[in-house]
Amino acid sequence: MTKITVTLGALIFAASLGMSSAAIAVTPTAIEKAELSMLTPAKQKEVLARAVNGNTISGVIETMLLNQISDDFANGDAISIDFTQQLFVVRNKKGQLHEYVFDTATLTVTPPKKK
Repeated sequence: MTKITVTLGALIFAASLGMSSAAIAVTPTAIEKAELSMLTPAKQKEVLARAVNGNTISGVIETMLLNQISDDFANGDAISIDFTQQLFVVRNKKGQLHEYVFDTATLTVTPPKKK
């Protein structure tokens, strides 16, 4: 029996039990496991609680960081999240890039310094 057959069989079995495919747990990637390990236990629990119905751990973290910044950048795209450097780079709707510092344990974004 091949791995594909076993996986397909498990999905069919889960579906027969009335479970949607979104309800089946997705194993975090290596990078997501590393990101989770840097968070406080409370923040880990919050991220994992939101990482359901197709939401990835990385996607949840991006959203949590984006939700803390100014309206101009909140509607933008997360370009890079660097846990080692504690930097979060965002591109706004106009294409401008902005760098934010964040606490890796709590995902708290520090407002940029005024120039």
